[in-house]
Amino acid sequence: MPVEGVNWTLVEAKNKWLQLRDGDIYSMKYKWVGLKRLLIPYVYSYWVGDAYDTNSGIGVVKAKAENATPITPKRRIVRAYNAFVRMAGGDWVGWGWNRYSIADSLYGFINANSDLYPTYVFTPLARMNVLGI
Repeated sequence: MPVEGVNWTLVEAKNKWLQLRDGDIYSMKYKWVGLKRLLIPYVYSYWVGDAYDTNSGIGVVKAKAENATPITPKRRIVRAYNAFVRMAGGDWVGWGWNRYSIADSLYGFINANSDLYPTYVFTPLARMNVLGI
């Protein structure tokens, strides 16, 4: 039963925007996890990259710890970003589109529900390596 507001109506059952945000099962066997879960590895990869060094009064510095060996966060950044790419469905490899990445992805969900999202144009994403390319 919709909840009426002054200028809006809340509809929760089969709302295409809530399905996109929170996830849904499509094509009877695949599960789209939702935009919230999609963005977690993306934000993490950029947060780790930005938090690795520190701005100080003399410039950008890296923390030095006693009895510890600093390591580079590149592998964590790459792993998180590539998880984001797989969940988006944009696993574009150098020789072409990886069709196995469509299942359980944003691309697969929108492609299966193209009648609900007719103006969506998917742009494939490229994976990242430890060199940042």
